[in-house]
Amino acid sequence: MKETNQSDIKHTPLSEYPYWRKRIMWSILAGYAVFYFIRKNLSVANPYIREEFGIGKEEFGAALGFASIAYGISKFTSGFLADNFSARYIMSTGLLMSALISFILGYTTDTFSEFLGLSVTSFFALFWIINNIFQGAGQPPCSRLITQWFSTKEIGKQWGIWNSSHHIGAAIILSAGGYLITYFDSWRAVFYGPAAFAMVYAYFLFNRLKDKPEDVGLPDVEIYQRVKDGEEIDLEQEALQEEPKASSKDIFFKHVLSNRLIWLVSLVNLFIYIVRIGLLDWAPSFLKESRGLSIIESANTTAIFEIAGIAGAFAAGWLSDTIFKGRRGRVSVIFMALLVLSVFAILYVPSNSAFIMAATLFAVGFFVHGPMLLVAVAAADFATKKAAATAVGLTGLFGYIGAFIANYGTGMISERWGWDYVIYFYLASAFIGMALLLFTWNSRSPVLDKLHD
Repeated sequence: MKETNQSDIKHTPLSEYPYWRKRIMWSILAGYAVFYFIRKNLSVANPYIREEFGIGKEEFGAALGFASIAYGISKFTSGFLADNFSARYIMSTGLLMSALISFILGYTTDTFSEFLGLSVTSFFALFWIINNIFQGAGQPPCSRLITQWFSTKEIGKQWGIWNSSHHIGAAIILSAGGYLITYFDSWRAVFYGPAAFAMVYAYFLFNRLKDKPEDVGLPDVEIYQRVKDGEEIDLEQEALQEEPKASSKDIFFKHVLSNRLIWLVSLVNLFIYIVRIGLLDWAPSFLKESRGLSIIESANTTAIFEIAGIAGAFAAGWLSDTIFKGRRGRVSVIFMALLVLSVFAILYVPSNSAFIMAATLFAVGFFVHGPMLLVAVAAADFATKKAAATAVGLTGLFGYIGAFIANYGTGMISERWGWDYVIYFYLASAFIGMALLLFTWNSRSPVLDKLHD
């Protein structure tokens, strides 16, 4: 039997690993960004839709909130399906169906909704909820693919790279959306154009993805990592030593349902998402109504919030892998403490100061997206790759319960008491999330515990 070491990689099937890893990463990075084209377009269209159809902020916030619950449930379900069936099929189908629903949303009119026997608000809420059900098929398949194609030692950094996808997608649609609405003089343009692009990319995504290395004749990624680290590996013997496959039920109960750390980081995600979704969905309205910025200034300033998230998430992933050796909780606590200070600073930004507000939202975006990334990575760590997508889906369910609270709470609080009280709401959420993360200070993946013992 042939033994394999680092110098032999180029002469074995392992030499194909770099190509496939790049192909998978670039495909899911771009793919999840496209999901955001047909999800965060509503953030830009929000004030125009409310104005055209006379929908109140509290009513609109409730619709967004129920859609968030649907999204969270879908993420959890999609995670289970991705772990047990095919991440490739689930992700590409979800994108295609979401694009079709986006076309319908762009066609929202009084006449069309009355034809279906619904008010405009009910029509829009119904189809936005359906859109969010299909949107839930985006992240969990990516989580599954990352843990299948990248080793435990490196997923913090790699997750940070992939995580830039939704920041890029949101930043593009938030910035371009303002110009689309201005150029076509219609909020509907921000639904039609992105939907057409998403339909094309769904086919491309299906063609490019592979569920796991074994599907293309490669061994498990942990074997590849050990060879990269200089260990001599007998590939045939390793194949014989593979663990027997447990049932889906056993994996779910052992690695997710009975794991208190996964429940803890899921609860933390609820509070992180109150801050993140509250600002992402409502910042254009806040900046336009409370700070006197134009729609283009508001959209571009909110886009900076997302751009900052790219740097924040990557920094958090790198720090947790390299400096803190897989202890995601320590990095998260530090980031959350700085998030509290950044949210507090929003209260003191003067009106009509787009530059200072952009700088403040950059800080908030940087520090909120780091812990958001690490909550998902920690859940995958604690569940192991057998149930990574399911665990990440559970954190997503809690996150979008938080999103429901954020959207409904922001709409209600801003309408009844004003925008300053909305910021206090976000501030309290950030502080509670930081306090809960202290309980994960010393926790990390069982694989990394063995590696560093």
